[in-house]
Amino acid sequence: MKEKVWRNKQGSYLVEATLTLPVFVLAVIALAFLIEIVGICEEIGHITAREVKENALITEQSMSAMALSGQIEEQVKKRCEKLTDFQVKKVKYLFHGQHSYDLIGVVTQANFIVKNSVGIGGKIQFTEQVVARGFTGCLQDAAPLEASAFYQKDGATRVMVFPKYGKRYHVPSCSVVSHEEQRGNKGWEMACEDADRKGFTACLLCGGGID
Repeated sequence: MKEKVWRNKQGSYLVEATLTLPVFVLAVIALAFLIEIVGICEEIGHITAREVKENALITEQSMSAMALSGQIEEQVKKRCEKLTDFQVKKVKYLFHGQHSYDLIGVVTQANFIVKNSVGIGGKIQFTEQVVARGFTGCLQDAAPLEASAFYQKDGATRVMVFPKYGKRYHVPSCSVVSHEEQRGNKGWEMACEDADRKGFTACLLCGGGID
């Protein structure tokens, strides 16, 4: 009687393993399939963002939307071999948004096919939009910021500027900052030395953080 029960248990384990193993294998394949798709989409996003950022740093050179579009397409096609088609569908260069200006906007569309070892595959269409700001200084007579100004400086005093409404820079706690924000005017934060280089002068109320 005991031997019979033991044999029944062995058969039960075998049936469970037979039913569970295919499900587990399919789950692993699906996960690998998803990881590959996400990896391709992230690579496209990184390349697009990098090209937009580099162009944002040199907007004073009047880089055209067509040139930016060509750069992005060239780099993406070179790095992502599995793409069957990639296009920059739309580029808006130095346009004005609701609260910001000198914006650079790019919309891309990619098509690719992902397959795996068991023949499961699919056609993927990925659309992405990237928006950045090119600091051109077009609203005041001053030179554009240098590339180094786009990176955080350790220990640098941070100030606020409102290029559309004045040429002063303020500490974040300044009453002028709160007044402008209440009016819906969005300011830009930057290092104090960058504000000086840009042509701004210290606020007469708060001193711009200068001791």
